[in-house]
Amino acid sequence: MDNDRPERPFVDLPAPVRQRIVEWAAAVLGAARPADVPPSLSRFVHFAPTKRARLAAPALTNAVQSDVAFRAMVAEHAAGVPAAELADPNAAAARAYLLRLPEQDDLLAAAAGTESQEQLRSRALDLERDLRRLTAKLQRVTAELDAHRESARKNPQPDEESERLRLRLREQGSRLRELQQLLEAGAARTEDQIAAAIAERDAARAEAAAWRQRAESAIARADSAAANLLRLRSSTEDRRAGADRRLELLL
Repeated sequence: MDNDRPERPFVDLPAPVRQRIVEWAAAVLGAARPADVPPSLSRFVHFAPTKRARLAAPALTNAVQSDVAFRAMVAEHAAGVPAAELADPNAAAARAYLLRLPEQDDLLAAAAGTESQEQLRSRALDLERDLRRLTAKLQRVTAELDAHRESARKNPQPDEESERLRLRLREQGSRLRELQQLLEAGAARTEDQIAAAIAERDAARAEAAAWRQRAESAIARADSAAANLLRLRSSTEDRRAGADRRLELLL
């Protein structure tokens, strides 16, 4: 754990990470002994878990931030989360935050990248809907233009009317080209943003994995050093005992 550094404000966490912490807090509240339930949460104890997480979210959030004992209970729950659940970057980041693990910054960055990717994917879906809507409009206007052209061909108009129709056709054609350009530019921007978000997420995950590997290596070295120290102490004590026995025999 890294308890010396100031904790990141809860509100600054990615929204999916905050939601995961609230869900864990709701589960802890449902299983807590009456004596361990913060007063501010007592009226939510008998709610169903999903309803509790939804309706008590502000109170649960405040308890996690301000009630040391309740936060410790939620952190204990996070420590026991199955490895399969931690495959989700949001769960891994939430666990690291609650346990104040040294790698929490890397995991929170990975979760933020995932959130950005989801937002971009949602934006892409919105653009696809706009594309379908504008394409339908394009088809309607094109059909109208074709009808006007056919009408003008079959029923020649006076010069003034012909000029009006030509201007209208030119304006609508320009508008159609503008719409198509907007659609193509929007689609290209979205693809670039999604690619950038994916690259950022992958880089954050790779950095977090590298950090964890370094941490595991450091722990292994520390364990080995501790074992060597114990062996050295044991050997030193044995030598001292032998020397004491020899001294007793000499005396």
